[in-house]
Amino acid sequence: MRILKQNKLLSLLAGITILVWIISIFLPAILPQESKKIISQNIERMVGEYQNNQISTFKNYRQEGLKDIEITSILWIFGISIIGLPIEIFVYNTKVLLLGMELSSYIRNWKVGGVLFGVLYFIPKIIKIGLWFLLELYASYYSISLIKNIFLKKNIDIKKATTRYTKLLFILTIILWITLTLEIWILPKLIRIFLS
Repeated sequence: MRILKQNKLLSLLAGITILVWIISIFLPAILPQESKKIISQNIERMVGEYQNNQISTFKNYRQEGLKDIEITSILWIFGISIIGLPIEIFVYNTKVLLLGMELSSYIRNWKVGGVLFGVLYFIPKIIKIGLWFLLELYASYYSISLIKNIFLKKNIDIKKATTRYTKLLFILTIILWITLTLEIWILPKLIRIFLS
C-alpha cells in the first residue's frame, strides 16, 4: 500500500512536470514577433560570448552557485514544513518552465550555435532539473509524513525520515557542485573548441 501511494505521488509530480514542460516548449511560439527577435539577439550574443571567450568564469561560478543553493535550500526547507508542499512544487516547476522556454527558444534559433553547442550547453541544466525533481519528490514525501504524524496521529518515524532527508540534501549538493563545475569550467572550453 505504501509503495502504491509513493508511486501515485511520483506519477502526480512527474505528470505536472511533463505538463509544464509541454507548455514551456510551445509558449515561445505565441510570443509577439518583437519578443522573438529579442530572444534571437540574446542567443546570438550568448553564442558570441562563448566563441570570443568573453565568459567570466569566476563571476558565473559564484552567481550560478548561489542560484543553485537558493533553489535547493527553498525546496529542502519547504519540505520540512507542513504548508510547504504547494510552494516547493511551484518553485520547482517555475524552473522547469524557464528551462523549457530557453531550450525551445534555442531550438528555434539552433543555426546560430548549432546542435552541438545546444547539447553541451543544456546537459548540465537538465541534470540539475533531474536532481531538483528528486529533491522535490522526497520533500513531498517528508511533508506528507509530517501531516500524517501531526494531524492523523499515524506512527511514522520522523527521526529516521529526517536523517534520510538530510543525507539526500548532502548527496544532491555534492552532485550539484560537480555539475556546476562541469557547466562553468569544463563545458565552455569544449564549446569554444567546437565553435572555433
